Amino acid sequence: MARQRLQNYLDTLKNEGIMDGEYEETRKVQSGTNPPNFMMDLINSFLRDGDNSMRDLADLLNARNVDFTKVTTAAHLIKGGGNSLGGCRVVAAACALISASLDQDKQRCVTSHEWVVNEYYHFRDKLGTLYQRYSISSALILVELVEDGSSPSGNGLRN
Repeated sequence: MARQRLQNYLDTLKNEGIMDGEYEETRKVQSGTNPPNFMMDLINSFLRDGDNSMRDLADLLNARNVDFTKVTTAAHLIKGGGNSLGGCRVVAAACALISASLDQDKQRCVTSHEWVVNEYYHFRDKLGTLYQRYSISSALILVELVEDGSSPSGNGLRN
């Protein structure tokens, strides 16, 4: 039951166009080779590193002389993190910022940055909820396994 609620939330995020299939791909890849809390760790890392990159982007774009190389690097970090978690709208916004930065177009960078900010923080809120649901789901699955007399070696999130 806990797994199904978690899957329903993921399906909702996909249906709303917030996430795409990359999240499921990452989850499948991690199932056999990484620790059970890999997805929770990945979400936590994205939230921490993403917040740092967002601050860096704001500082870089507010500078008198924009260092477009650093803007591109920070935007790539947002894009990569978003992509690994299926954040398709964050990825699209980051791609627009990368393009503007490569063209060294400050006005397009500012406009694209606004889009990145909106998409990043929207995705961040959804990931926060997902993280909480993972935590609850992990605990409930463990309880279900103990009640069923099953071994808790697989937490059900590794499917």
